[in-house]
Amino acid sequence: DVAVADLTLASDDVMYILSNLFVRRLSKTGDTWPPPEPRVRTLLDSGHTIATPLQNPELEDWVIVGDAGQGKVAYADFSQVPVKFEPAPEDRIGVPVLGNVHVIFDDGFEYNKTIYAASHNIGRTSGKIYRWVIDKSTSWDELEPPNSAFYGLAQQNDVLYGAWRAAILANIPPGVGVDRSLFPRATVPPTANLEWDDLTEGLITGVVFTREPSSLKTSSNDDVNLWAIDNRNYNWASNNGTGCLWAYTDT
Repeated sequence: DVAVADLTLASDDVMYILSNLFVRRLSKTGDTWPPPEPRVRTLLDSGHTIATPLQNPELEDWVIVGDAGQGKVAYADFSQVPVKFEPAPEDRIGVPVLGNVHVIFDDGFEYNKTIYAASHNIGRTSGKIYRWVIDKSTSWDELEPPNSAFYGLAQQNDVLYGAWRAAILANIPPGVGVDRSLFPRATVPPTANLEWDDLTEGLITGVVFTREPSSLKTSSNDDVNLWAIDNRNYNWASNNGTGCLWAYTDT
C-alpha cells in the first residue's frame, strides 16, 4: 500500500503520487493503472504538495514538490536517468515565511521554467506567494499579494490565483478569499506590475479555505471557474452553509 499525501496527473495516462519523502510515477496501460515505478526520494524532510506543468519542454517530464513545515521546494525531470531532485539539499532555499508549501508550475513553464510556491505559517497568520526560475534564480521573488497565509495556488489562462486565510486589507468582512494577479510574470519590484486584487464577492463571515493539501482548484470553458471547500464540518441546514463547496466564475 502507498500512503498518498498528494497526487497530480501529468496527462491522461501518467500520474505522480507524493508519499511523504518519495515520488512514484504510474503509467496507465489500457484501462488499468499497474503498480508504480520505483520510488524516487525527494531529499526533503517531508512532502505536502506535488504538481506537474501544463506543458513540458520537449522530451522533458518535470515534477515539483513542496514540503510540510520547512518552506522548502524540490523539482526533478523524470526523463533523466537517474532521476534526481534539485537543488541539492544543502543548496535549497526556503521561502521567506516557513510553513506548509503549495506549489504549481507557470502556464508557460515549457519556455520560461518558472514555478510558484505559497506558504502559511503554523499560526495561519502569515505567508505569501513566491516565484522561482529553475537554473536562474538564487532567491525567491516575493510577489506581495494583498493578503496572507495561503492554502492553495492555481493558474488558468496565465492568471495566478491564491486562496488565503489571513486578511490584511481592512475592508474584507469575510476574512477569507482568493487573491488574483493578472500579470504574475511581471518584473518585481515594484509589485504594482503584478496588478493584484482580491476575490471575495458573495463570501460570508466564517468560511475558511484551509483544506490541505490544496484548498483551490480551477476549471474553464469560456470563463475560469474557481472551486474551494469551506473547511468546516458540513451542515447545509445551517444559516451560513457550513462546509459547502464555493464557486467563483472569473470572466
